[in-house]
Amino acid sequence: SGLYDLNGHTIIPRSNMTLLGEGIDRTIIRLFPTKHASIGMAIECAIELESYIENFNAENFTLIQNVEPVNHHGGLVLGGESKNIVIRNIKVTDVSGAAISVHDYNNILIENNIVERTWTGIVAVNGTDAVIRGNTIDNAAGDGILLIYSAQNLTIENNYLGHIGDTAIDVSG
Repeated sequence: SGLYDLNGHTIIPRSNMTLLGEGIDRTIIRLFPTKHASIGMAIECAIELESYIENFNAENFTLIQNVEPVNHHGGLVLGGESKNIVIRNIKVTDVSGAAISVHDYNNILIENNIVERTWTGIVAVNGTDAVIRGNTIDNAAGDGILLIYSAQNLTIENNYLGHIGDTAIDVSG
């Protein structure tokens, strides 16, 4: 438990790694200690991966980017190939882009998360075997849930989407 300020640095996940907090209100990871305006600049993600990863779990903490939503990078972004990923019981807030984003995924569970004050809530790009369940997405300037390109064997159920600026669930490509 505690408050962890990254001061603009990014956590880089590895395969077979777990980021486990003591609870949403007890463990807080913050990219910036004060609010940043991101107009005209790309803001780093708090947790970001751009290559292959498998067997990664992120659970039971709050992730604050502390940036105004303007459709840039996001809070927790797993790019590259993501396999056997669990993102559960995380609060992601004040995000410039997508709060939670997975790319080229296989066997992903995104469950019981709270997303607020973001551009896009959850993004899933090109993958198979994903469950997006029980999430609350509130106050997204763009889409609530955005699915891009190929999505096979995808389950989206029991999510609450409120105050969405564009489309609640957008399926593109």
